Amino acid sequence: MTLGRHIRRALTLPPRVVAKKAAARAAGAVRMHVARARDLRRPTYAEETARLADPVLAVSPANQIEEVDVRAAERYIAHEFSLLGSGAVRVAHGVGCQGVEGHRYPPGEPVVPDSEGLWLVPRTGRLNAPYAQAAWRSVSPGYPPIDWQLDFKSGYRWSERTWYRDIRYGHLPGVDVKVPWELARCQHLPELARVAVLTEDPALAERCAREVVDQVCDFIAQNPPRFGVNWACPMDVGIRAANWTIAVDFLRSAGVTLDREFERLLAGSLLAHGRHIIDNLEWTPELRSNHYLADVAGLLFIAAHLMPDPETDAWLAFAIQELQKATQEQFYPDGGNFEGSTSYHLLSLDMVSWAHALIVRLPPKRLERLTAYDPSLVQAGPGLSPPPADVAGATRALAQCFAIGARFAAALKRPDGLIPQFGDNDSGRFARVSLDVLDGGLVGFGDAVLPAVVPCVGEASAVAELRQRIQSGEVHAREYVFAGSSLTDGLEVACFPHSGVYVYRSERLYLAVRCGQIGQNGAGGHDHCDQLGIELWLDGRPVVRDPGTYLYTPLPERRNEYRSAKAHFVPRVPGREPARLDLGLFVLPGARPGVCEYAGPDAFVGWHDGYGEAVWRLIEGRDDAVVVTDASTLDLEDLRDHRPPPYSPGYGLLDRGD
Repeated sequence: MTLGRHIRRALTLPPRVVAKKAAARAAGAVRMHVARARDLRRPTYAEETARLADPVLAVSPANQIEEVDVRAAERYIAHEFSLLGSGAVRVAHGVGCQGVEGHRYPPGEPVVPDSEGLWLVPRTGRLNAPYAQAAWRSVSPGYPPIDWQLDFKSGYRWSERTWYRDIRYGHLPGVDVKVPWELARCQHLPELARVAVLTEDPALAERCAREVVDQVCDFIAQNPPRFGVNWACPMDVGIRAANWTIAVDFLRSAGVTLDREFERLLAGSLLAHGRHIIDNLEWTPELRSNHYLADVAGLLFIAAHLMPDPETDAWLAFAIQELQKATQEQFYPDGGNFEGSTSYHLLSLDMVSWAHALIVRLPPKRLERLTAYDPSLVQAGPGLSPPPADVAGATRALAQCFAIGARFAAALKRPDGLIPQFGDNDSGRFARVSLDVLDGGLVGFGDAVLPAVVPCVGEASAVAELRQRIQSGEVHAREYVFAGSSLTDGLEVACFPHSGVYVYRSERLYLAVRCGQIGQNGAGGHDHCDQLGIELWLDGRPVVRDPGTYLYTPLPERRNEYRSAKAHFVPRVPGREPARLDLGLFVLPGARPGVCEYAGPDAFVGWHDGYGEAVWRLIEGRDDAVVVTDASTLDLEDLRDHRPPPYSPGYGLLDRGD
């Protein structure tokens, strides 16, 4: 963020808050200086010997792989990835990249790896080189290294010699830090391990299992702890560790014998991952987002897969404690997520479900140790409560959250099986393999209690009241008619007032309305200016839909274009936005919540005052049409001229309708 943005944001805060934040920032700068000096003077790989615990997760023998799984495995073995709109790209040192909207950076130098790992010395530095070389010697002969520091869309490359807190991103056009982060989450490794376990081709099984080992060792060799782009975000550190453990569990549970040196390297790296998360928790007293949920979920997987000792016991207890809190803080009673984004709801729900799946499979002896851990071993964030850990309470909370959250997602499904993209969509997942592949499947959800779906909110008189204000000339109105037939036959309404989403569904109609509070407790980091926005499908085809997200930091102007009111089918005042878009890409100052006055089988009425005066939206479902009426004392833009940006079905993707 630029100095100007910091100043403008500071001017919106009370002086006491500004002073507190300034003091915390100064103290953090001192700690960062000390930590940087320490890491530049000595090796950063974990020096202690760690050991893997027994595997926890296994692939169901009843599961099957399809031709598509095998084809994907072959691509991963060839180091060909398609992530975040990149298209199929072979990721290696020195490859050229396509670029992003004309921004293309020249390829780096190719490398010629030697079996002893001498090629790593100038990349990892003299202090970390011996450990990095030892990791490289565990890689198969002839294995070509992946360039883990490369944004393989723009071609820009970060340096593995840069300390993680000094990594810069968002400062160069077209460069997307999410690309190397996404690859380094290693979510393809459980897919490879699954094919290795289930294929009837012994040669393919061996290649897939070997590739899992090679890529983990490759990452360890080229990414010394706390150096390079892939240590900059603790969330991604946690997701990577979880996917490593899932993949290795799949292999070991199926009887695949792994080299002892590999297990030593993996355990040591998991230890480093866990310490990095604890030292860099994305926690503040004011806000804990999906990043923090990923931190503690990742820590859970790390602690569960290392042999128990005082440190890992404390990590496991802390992760269980914080996961229970997070389900209460980050999910609403109706099942939606507080991020203000339907896609981030799915990401957070993915974390909850995998965390639950792991906890219910932990061996009793491991859980017994959580009656007598040392809480002083975790000083970070909110700290660790004294023993015993409330494992049963956390398990129930996670199961309840998953059940209600899954019901919320199912209620939002459009005719194409996807959910509307209210708010941001970064295509994020915790793991790409489904929980359905696990031996035992979804277990432990029997105690979840689903509250009844709310079919109506508010009073129907709100419709007549708004109609009266329009007829009297108190407010100006604009009307839009979307014609159909038999739209109300079998109509069902599902209201989620806490989450601010209202869904109308019949055989020929799908309508979802966004009207509710601003996400992240008002911060709006993943909100768009989409209050009173709709997704409308008639006869299984989209008529009005949210434009999506496209990109975050690579092109700030495009980021703001896609989160602006101008991009959405919402009541608009010409030349104005209902929130500030110039104070940062992940805040939405000035955004006002939507207020639902009525949502029932015949109509929806809601409003917000983000423009300083109230703007109203009335939606009426008739048998032959859906009628949208916008009203305000302000002059409203004519939405018949609505020209949204190209639809973005996922992060980095555009559907231009060619």
